Amino acid sequence: MARFRAVGWSRHSLRGKLIAIVAGGVIVPLALVAAWTTHRLRGAGEALLHSQLDASLSGMERVIDRNWRAQRADLLLLSDNNVVARALRSRTASFDAKGARFLEDAFRIVQPVVDEVVFSDSLGRARWRVAPDPGLQPRLEELSEGQEHPASRLGSVAVDMPVRAPGSAHVVGTMTALVRLSALVQTPALVGTAGVSVEIQDARGVPLARWDAAAGAPDHPGEPLSGAQVSVARTLGEPPLRLVAHAPLDPFVEPFAHDARIGMMVYGGVLAAALGIAGWLAMRATGTLRRLAEGADAVAHGDLEYQIDVDSPDEIGRVADAFNAMTRDLRRSLRDASQRNALAAVGAFAAELAHEVRNPLTSVRLDLQRLHERLPSDSKMRDPLVRVLSVLERLNRTVTGALRVARSGTITPARLQLRSALEPALQAAGPTFTSRHIALQRDLGDVSSAWLRGDADALTQLFTNVLINAAEAVDRAGSVSVSAALQNGSVSVMIADSGSGMPPEIMRQLDEQFHTTTKQGGTGLGLTIARRIATAHGGRIEFACPPGSGTIVTITLPREAATTSSIA
Repeated sequence: MARFRAVGWSRHSLRGKLIAIVAGGVIVPLALVAAWTTHRLRGAGEALLHSQLDASLSGMERVIDRNWRAQRADLLLLSDNNVVARALRSRTASFDAKGARFLEDAFRIVQPVVDEVVFSDSLGRARWRVAPDPGLQPRLEELSEGQEHPASRLGSVAVDMPVRAPGSAHVVGTMTALVRLSALVQTPALVGTAGVSVEIQDARGVPLARWDAAAGAPDHPGEPLSGAQVSVARTLGEPPLRLVAHAPLDPFVEPFAHDARIGMMVYGGVLAAALGIAGWLAMRATGTLRRLAEGADAVAHGDLEYQIDVDSPDEIGRVADAFNAMTRDLRRSLRDASQRNALAAVGAFAAELAHEVRNPLTSVRLDLQRLHERLPSDSKMRDPLVRVLSVLERLNRTVTGALRVARSGTITPARLQLRSALEPALQAAGPTFTSRHIALQRDLGDVSSAWLRGDADALTQLFTNVLINAAEAVDRAGSVSVSAALQNGSVSVMIADSGSGMPPEIMRQLDEQFHTTTKQGGTGLGLTIARRIATAHGGRIEFACPPGSGTIVTITLPREAATTSSIA
């Protein structure tokens, strides 16, 4: 038997292993939870910062769109007029004094928000330019071949607007206006927060302006940000701008990281408490576990009577209770297995014996047939011989059919009425009822004419076995009733006796092979054969013992639909 040494907290002791298991089961999950929580908190801070930046850009975009609509209406005075359209349709024409004065007057309206305006023809060649002179007065200037269009620059964005022919949608050229950002953009709401900046770029990504906490003017892009940061961008279609907001990540998520550190300290406290509780539980658990190990060794050496004293209602105590129940079940299972083997041997012997009975039956039947043939035709022995031969023939068929079903579980199906199988069984069991002075009550009615499909001889053996068992379960002057009923496409035959019934432990064992119910020294072969016959017919046998009465055996078999010819 195993011996347990008191080795304190050694890692080789059961107590040490339990502590290691609990520690590993607590430390690893807590570490994973802490890492996941820290990551989630940092991710939550980053998502919040991203949302705030996006909201700021969204508000900035709405402001730009509103201001651009107002400025665009003024710019249409320069692009959407007949003077510019006629000049651009001609490759050589130029503006007269009246046309030049019209453009210069129109430019004065937009001069506070526009640096210059350049008109290009449909081939993309820059033709004229309107811009203030050194005295800040608008002046129309004709451009020479090869001069480029104005491009976006710090503080201004180049906006292209189509010039259409008078009265049509045909585009004859383009007006490029260099619009000042100060007329479109207001200082973003987030500017002023440490490290946050908003940059405005043109469609090609060239920086035009930048706002940050250090330099608030929109014409100073500033230095690129360094370190971990969050960036959010929005692209506008008209005017062609790209808004990019940047914010450093670490300062913003520091409060979340602080909460994560507090959580780690809480996890550490929980871990210390868990380890302390684990040590205390290990000290309590090892005593019962030691007794469990000793019990397992005892059972391994054949001592099935060993029982463990349970001194605690916890899980270890329940394991000890389960161990005690297991040894009891093991003793019962070994005893039952031994009994079933013995009963199976008895059943096999009975089946073989029944097989051997058919040989002498055949000899007796042949001798009686010869005797019947030699008797005079007026002999009084002829009628009794005919009855004996009929009984022998039925007995031979019954033994043959019952053995076939009992061994193989198969039948030779044929269409038959219930009475053709039940009446011979009542006749065969009659002598048993008569010898024991037991009344046999029948209440079959029209159900006995119900049609079934099966083996009549095997069913006769089934009913005979159940009837004889019922008769043997009743004391003298008792009674047995046989009734039948139709229900849900099946036929049920109920055989009820007035005996004392069966105790619950016997009812629980009825499903066992070769189990006998009432007879001392019985083999249970009759019940086994009866059950196999019912199963082979697609039916079942059920047992019930109502309080204060005997046993009711219900045999349920599938019903065969009757035909017109058979009913007739």
